[in-house]
Amino acid sequence: MKTEADYLKEWDINLENQKAEFIQFLYDRSDRTNGLYTGLWEEWDAENEGYGREAKEAYFADRV
Repeated sequence: MKTEADYLKEWDINLENQKAEFIQFLYDRSDRTNGLYTGLWEEWDAENEGYGREAKEAYFADRV
């Protein structure tokens, strides 16, 4: 059984920060104001014609 300390050893702070930044980006561009994040990825993926993962990678590549 893993302890909290074990999980933190595997923690990639940069990856976790990217996840948080990206989900906030999706929320901000959605024009939502209700605090619901459900369905944001599906909307993004549909807008990018099923290439959401590639579009996400391009989003971060452009920010470097």
